[in-house]
Amino acid sequence: SSLRASRNCDWSYAPLLLEDLPRARAALREIAPRVPVFLGGHSLGGQFAALSAAIDPANVDGLVLIAAGLPYPPGFSPPMRIAMRLAFMLLPALTGVLGFLPGRQLGFAGRESHGVIGDWAATGRHGNYRLPGLPADIEQRLRAVQLPVFAMHFARDAFGPERALHALLDKLGAGCESEIHGLDALQLGTHANHFAWMKQPDGVVHRLGRWARAESRAD
Repeated sequence: SSLRASRNCDWSYAPLLLEDLPRARAALREIAPRVPVFLGGHSLGGQFAALSAAIDPANVDGLVLIAAGLPYPPGFSPPMRIAMRLAFMLLPALTGVLGFLPGRQLGFAGRESHGVIGDWAATGRHGNYRLPGLPADIEQRLRAVQLPVFAMHFARDAFGPERALHALLDKLGAGCESEIHGLDALQLGTHANHFAWMKQPDGVVHRLGRWARAESRAD
């Protein structure tokens, strides 16, 4: 996107989930109408994939969650719980002053909008996705999702640990068939943290590709 978060350019989860992603999904379906659609993402992108499928489950064949999890402190280590609770208070205040989050300078996230940080913090404080602009029954819609799920967590990932992933998976319907992989540094060929796999993605791609091919044949 050419948009850059600023005091004069702000957005929250709602326009991303109710406007941007539906348009992207419609464009994909128009370009490749017979290709299976697996909605997925890394970290917050994985949360958005699950929420998008909950809001509009039509023409979705599966979910892919890479280092994604519910940003709710009980799913994290004790030091991270403290850091998260502080972040839920301080980061919305900081973005309120600056108009955006200078994430790269802070070593957390990227240049994020005030609205996105506010919604992220609200999810973390309350442990749910009942957010302004989203359907009031969003949690019920998540529980109605019945899709194959490919999920992956990394052994040294403080930002997306296994327990946080399971907290997100637990929001989905009981009928979801989840294939879950936990990878360490040896399996990844690089540090098993939140970001390093992006520069050396073979371990992720191999397992994801095998799952996607199997799901495509099943359809």
